[in-house]
Amino acid sequence: MAKAQEKPGKKKGSDGMDKFALYVSIFTVVVLVASLGLYFFTHSKTKIAKKENYVALPQLTYSSKSEVVRMQVAVQVNDKDQEWLNKNKSAINEIYKITMQEIDPSTFRSNDGRIAVQEKLKEEINSKLNVNKVEAVLYTDLLVQIKEEE
Repeated sequence: MAKAQEKPGKKKGSDGMDKFALYVSIFTVVVLVASLGLYFFTHSKTKIAKKENYVALPQLTYSSKSEVVRMQVAVQVNDKDQEWLNKNKSAINEIYKITMQEIDPSTFRSNDGRIAVQEKLKEEINSKLNVNKVEAVLYTDLLVQIKEEE
């Protein structure tokens, strides 16, 4: 009986080990891809919905003898009060316009004055609408120009 000749360069049994390593690596890649896909799929379902708890009010421009102020603000409420904010946007806008006519434009020259205006707007909106829903009034645009005296 003649022995079967072995191919040069290959050891007996190494072909099985090569296939096993290939199968393990393919399995690892498939498990990794499936895990990442499952992770992103489940987390895309739990993303936070876009919340509209800010409403930007129209830009106002007003002036005095020495200053011109152009500003725009946004009103912030709690997440649960979004619907209320959208329903009362026009009333809030009217309160904003009236309140800003009462404020001296020179108030905007200092940081304390700007903060006081924010607080006053917040308090006026809450008090005139008989609520405590407005959490903050934030500047989205503010330009103060000082007029030169002639």
